Amino acid sequence: MENRKIFRSIDDNIIAGVNASPNPFNNELNVELNLEEGAEATIQLFDMLGKERVTLVNQNLSAGTYKTEFDAATLPSGTYFYRLTAGEYTETRKISGV
Repeated sequence: MENRKIFRSIDDNIIAGVNASPNPFNNELNVELNLEEGAEATIQLFDMLGKERVTLVNQNLSAGTYKTEFDAATLPSGTYFYRLTAGEYTETRKISGV
């Protein structure tokens, strides 16, 4: 069963970055990606041991802001890291699941 939605553009000309909410998350995780220019973008979620739990996106995207929702109900409680890679840019942030 597919537990994510396709990214959709909602705005243009936003600085690069990624944000996930709510923090802590329970059953649903919302991810917003901002790209200053087009790039091959990947967002992955890792557990504390560094094991990749899910790839939320892995596609070539134009400049703009994108949002997706991830059904996190099957993930156990704990601390996770989500990582954005877009071209040569990489950003990693911590998030908690309850």
